[in-house]
Amino acid sequence: MVRSLRSGRGKPVLWWALCLLVVVQVPWAAAKPDFGINFPIAGSPKVSKAISDANTVLIALDDNTELVTLSGYPGLQTLVDTLRNISLVLVSVGSELPPLGMALVANNSNNITGAFEPVYTKIIALNVTINVELPPTITIINDLIGHYVPDMLLDGFARVVKGLIDITQALMAMQSALNDATLQAGGNTADVTVDMLKQHVKPVHVYQLVFFVNQLRAYLPVVKFSVDSTLENIAMADKYLLLVKEALSATDTNYQSLMADVKNVTDKIAVTVQTEFGNHTQAVGAIQQAAVNVTALAGPIGSFKTHTDSLTTVYYPKMRAALQALLDALQESLTGNATPGIFWSDALDSLIITLIENGGYAQFCFYKYYGLVFGTITALSDSVNQCFDLEIPRLEQLNDLLPSLILQLQYDYEDLLTEIAVCTGLAPYQLDASCLSTLSGYYTDIAIQFGNKLKAVFNFISSATASSANRYLICVELLKLTVMEDNEQYLTDDIRQCALGGPNADN
Repeated sequence: MVRSLRSGRGKPVLWWALCLLVVVQVPWAAAKPDFGINFPIAGSPKVSKAISDANTVLIALDDNTELVTLSGYPGLQTLVDTLRNISLVLVSVGSELPPLGMALVANNSNNITGAFEPVYTKIIALNVTINVELPPTITIINDLIGHYVPDMLLDGFARVVKGLIDITQALMAMQSALNDATLQAGGNTADVTVDMLKQHVKPVHVYQLVFFVNQLRAYLPVVKFSVDSTLENIAMADKYLLLVKEALSATDTNYQSLMADVKNVTDKIAVTVQTEFGNHTQAVGAIQQAAVNVTALAGPIGSFKTHTDSLTTVYYPKMRAALQALLDALQESLTGNATPGIFWSDALDSLIITLIENGGYAQFCFYKYYGLVFGTITALSDSVNQCFDLEIPRLEQLNDLLPSLILQLQYDYEDLLTEIAVCTGLAPYQLDASCLSTLSGYYTDIAIQFGNKLKAVFNFISSATASSANRYLICVELLKLTVMEDNEQYLTDDIRQCALGGPNADN
């Protein structure tokens, strides 16, 4: 399920998103409250405490992201890796700002601009990082599962932007107040007095900063929720897919037994054909040896021999290929590689997408339908036995028919030596030669027909096995129609309606 990412949304959010991390990482010791001036500012230790508390939330963003999926469902692990990357980028980039924030709180250099500037510079740098790295990541998620998760992430980033702007304004207000105190001292920060500082730097400057840092801390969990809840749903989907595979593989022994039964019959067919035609090969070879001096019959007898020699070079390989094609068709239908495959299900696909796209009713709809989807899939796999039950006896009948069919070819040459003996027993010589010449003319035509009949037998085997494969696939497709197709379509539609509208939307 691929959806285009909505244009025009997210860039401002992404541009500012990591700025939320200005004040949220790494626990520190109690800070000296100076903000670039060599006097303590009342209440600023609360800023350090707020930073430390927010840091605890931040560093948990990449918890629970080490998920490895096992089902092999397309795109599932890519989605996990993409969500993990978002968390890792946020934590990694966020760790660069808190030391600067703490250094600002503790700075007593009397260089106010120098104290604040690294924080502002890092905010800009982090915004550039987010603008470059996160939009492609969001697009990957959107392409894999649609807009719900990207919308949640962008919503979380939008809330963070508001908090970040508030913090930036609070920092600027604090810096402006310090600059006003410096201006009153004649432009020399070192000449600022306690009274000057109290006159310009009010408690509200510190407490607004504390409030907005705490506000950012409150905004962070929604980002973590968006990642964690999606990963939780992915884990559920992966586990369910493994259960489906396990249920289907539980019938594998039965399927292999059925395939073995079919192969047993095809092996019998191959043995029957080679045994019966082997008798013809031996008989024709014996005729050729017995009539080696009968030059008048050398042509037709050689033609018989050429046809029987072609069994090994042409016809047996053709037969084996036809029998293998039958086995392949049956095996592909069982493993789902046929077109369409038995065990792939639109309802299953819809159920998994509904869960991992993490919409408002994702888990509700999953639990509502996962049992029905499971039952539909396994019902089909359980029903396919009847297709084998129909086709195996037909193949056995083919095997029973072949000996009598192949036996018919012996009538073309079985009287040849007797008829040669009659001719050679005639006298005088002229009658002998004339008889053999007449006999050769007839057997030349018979040898041609012998070759045609030999070819026809193998064409019949190829046609019979191809028909067997098609009859089996028809049986399977009809099963899909009766067992699965209608029910699956209803399930697919209901699952998507549930995903969009929640309870009762599918009624």
